[in-house]
This record gives sequence, structure tokens and C-alpha cells, in this order.
Amino acid sequence: MLKIPILLFSVMILYSQTVKKVELLHSDELVSGVRNGKQVRILVGNVALKHENTTLYCDSAYQYTDENVVETFGNVRVNSDDGTSITANYIHYDADKHLLLLKGTPAILIKENSTLKAPVFSYNTKTKVAKYYENGEIFTNKTNLKSKSAVYYTKQDSAIFYEDVKVVGEDFDLQARKLAFFPRKNKTVFLDTTFIHIKDYGDLIVQKGYFLSSTSELFAYDGAYYEDSSGTLSSDTLFYNDSLKAGFAKCDVRIWKGDSAVFIYGNFAEWKNDTLYFLQMTQDPFMLMFSEDDTTSLVADTLIAFGKDSIETLIAIKNVKTYNKDLQSLSDSLVYFRTKNLLVLYKNPVLWSSNYQLSADTVFIWQKDNSPDSLFASHKVFATQHDSLDNFNQVKAKYLYAKFRDNKINYMKFVKNCEVIYFVKDNNKYIGFNYSLAKKLRMDFSDNKPERVVLLGEPSGTFYPYHYKEQDPTLTFLGGFKWLVDKRPQKLF
Repeated sequence: MLKIPILLFSVMILYSQTVKKVELLHSDELVSGVRNGKQVRILVGNVALKHENTTLYCDSAYQYTDENVVETFGNVRVNSDDGTSITANYIHYDADKHLLLLKGTPAILIKENSTLKAPVFSYNTKTKVAKYYENGEIFTNKTNLKSKSAVYYTKQDSAIFYEDVKVVGEDFDLQARKLAFFPRKNKTVFLDTTFIHIKDYGDLIVQKGYFLSSTSELFAYDGAYYEDSSGTLSSDTLFYNDSLKAGFAKCDVRIWKGDSAVFIYGNFAEWKNDTLYFLQMTQDPFMLMFSEDDTTSLVADTLIAFGKDSIETLIAIKNVKTYNKDLQSLSDSLVYFRTKNLLVLYKNPVLWSSNYQLSADTVFIWQKDNSPDSLFASHKVFATQHDSLDNFNQVKAKYLYAKFRDNKINYMKFVKNCEVIYFVKDNNKYIGFNYSLAKKLRMDFSDNKPERVVLLGEPSGTFYPYHYKEQDPTLTFLGGFKWLVDKRPQKLF
């Protein structure tokens, strides 16, 4: 029968030991009164109160006699043993809950190098957590953070900001719906859509991630978009460290270089931009290069671009394909030098234009006004023209030099060990074909069709009547002939 009263008595003793009453240290005047129907002590003049490790100072106060509650007014100051200081016009303190409710113009909390300001906020003297709900700001490490509401963990020196978040730092400013800030680590954590402007760089939109201001390190995921004067970058994941001058992007990476009119796509990109801008794109990359008259597309296993202020050199490695309306190609690798308007295709490239096919060990193409100007092919040169009757005009040589005019072939010069098969017409009817040998060969073109063929340097040859094509088709093909039209790129990738 006595167990319940004994238990209640034990709880009361424990409660009295763990919850301390607010202690009056000083007041110039003290009188009894009633406030809101409750008995209070009215304290006036140089009031000082203490509760555990917290001391309150004010001009006047109400101390509720039946509750562990005080209200303070005028020049209110709060000091804690951990170094936290607070100033306000009014404080309601529920000591049993260790909860301060502060009002001011604004009320201010200072902890080490961080300052919180808000017209109204609460502070728990036990958990060391401050909260505001009616617009406030925290200033720390030369960074000013404003929001509609926030939770500030003074013990950990960290805060979470909600709604209409605005942050202004020395070299950046941002707007967000929600973010966390860790001043000791100089770390900002993005918890929702965040818009960032970085001084001398550009603008960034991220969904989630973090920013370390000490090293200017950014990591973003679930979507990131960056834009500056030279172009844009978007990806699912983005990392950049300004101290290292290096970064990477992953998944659905899209780069637009407006200064070069180039769009690059892939699933992984990494870059460095210390003294030389360097970009490497892998995992199914492709590139689009735009001009007034046409668009050129390029795909490869790996794309590398670098330059000082824009893309000056482009390297494509393995399984390279290019396409535009006038020229298509396959090659093992490719290099484009923008300042020289030079395109080089390596390791047995094959090129097509209209009904022509060209292959060689290496091909150099110079451009002028975004159109082909001249071409040089080196070693194992094999040029083929195909007509509607399935005839193949062919030339083999060691070297080829070609000149273009208005995106059409003007002439070709073949040099060294020239070997030719050329079909001959009379009154627009094929009468046979020539097999010829020469040291040099020149072909002049009109509207992309051979108009004149000149063999130079001890030429020799044999003419075959046209019906020999049916009798012995091997006579119509040079050694090493391959018509690779089935591998020809047919459209933009």
C-alpha cells in the first residue's frame, strides 16, 4: 500500500535535485504583485538572476513565485559559462525547460566568431540550440546568412536555414530554400535548390551538395548547372576544387562553349584550368560544332580539349566518326588545331564526300571560313569515285594534295607510284576503262566531277573495252580496293 506514495516521493526528490530554481542575485527594489493572475516578485533596478550556468541582467523583471519562470525587461543581457552572450529588449525564461524566448530590435546572440540577430528567437540554455521563425541572420567568418527561419546549434557551431535563404560571402553570394552551414569547417551544405553567384567566375544552380570556402571546393549531386561568359555546363554530379584548379562531372554531362560554338556531351568529364584549360570527356561522348552553313558532329571513345581561354585544340581518341552534309569520316584518332584551322586524322582514316571515298595512313585538312580549303594525304593513299552504273574510278599513290573551291573539289595531285583505273566515255556512253601507271597524276574537276586527267612521269597503261568488266571483274579493281560505304556515317549523332 505504501509503494506508490514512496515512488512519488522519490520522483519529487529527484526532480528537486535535477531542476534548480532561478536565483535572485540582486535587485535595487523588490515588491510582491500579481501578473496574469499569478503571484510574482517585481524586481526593479540593476536586476541580476542566475540559473545553473546562465546569468541574466536587466532593468526590471517579474519572477513567478509558483513557477520557475521569469520575465525580464529593458537592456536584457544573458551570459553563459560557455561564452555565449545575448542581448534583447525582453526575455521570457522557463527555467524548468531551460528555454529563453527573446524579443528585440533585434535580439542578438554571440558565440565566439558567430552572431545571430532576429526580432524574435528562442534559445535552450541546456542543449545550446537557438531558433528563429520571423526572419533573422547569422554573421560568421565574414559570411552573412539570412533566412525566414533557422536552427542554430551553438555548441557545434552549425546552423540549418529554411525558406528564402540568402548568403553573402567575400567572393560569392547565394539564394536557397534550405541549407546547412558549419562555420568552423567553412562548409555550406546544400539541402535543396540553390542559386550561387561566384565572383570572377559565374553562376551555379545545384540541388544538393556542399561548398568549402577555405579551398573553394564544390560538390553537387542530383543536378548541377554552371554558366559563365564562355558557356555552360550541366550534369548530375559536379566537383571542383579551386585550389587544385581541377574538377569532374558525372552522368548526363552537357558542355556548351559559346565562344567556340561547340556542344560536348558525355557521361564523365574531368578538367584542369590552371594556366591551360584542359577537358577530357569519356563514356559515350559526342560533340557538335556549329557554323552558319552547317553543323558538324563527332563521336569517339574519348574527347580531349584544351586551350588558354577557349578550346584551341581538340583530340578524339578511338572509334572516331565525324559527319556534316559535305564530309564524313572514320578514323582511329583525330586532332583539330583551331588556331591553324587544321584537322588531322590518324591511323587509316576513311573520308567520304558526295560519291568519293578516300583512305590513307594520315589525312590533313585545312579549313578556311569553316569550309575545306586544302587536303594532304600521306602513305597508302586510295581514292575512289563511284557512279550510278557501279563503276569505280580509282587512284593509288603514296601522297595526295587536293584543293577545294566553294566546298567542291577543284583539283587533285597524286605523287609517287601512281596506279589508276579510270572509266572512259564517248558521247556519254562508257566504252572502256584504262589501267595506267605514272609517277604523278593530276585531276581537274568541274562541279565535283573529273574533267581532265593528266599522267606525268613515264606514264604507261592499257585500255580495256567495257565488256571486259563483265568478263573479268578483277580487272576493274586495284589491289587493296575496299568500298566501305556501309560504314559511312549517315546523320548527325
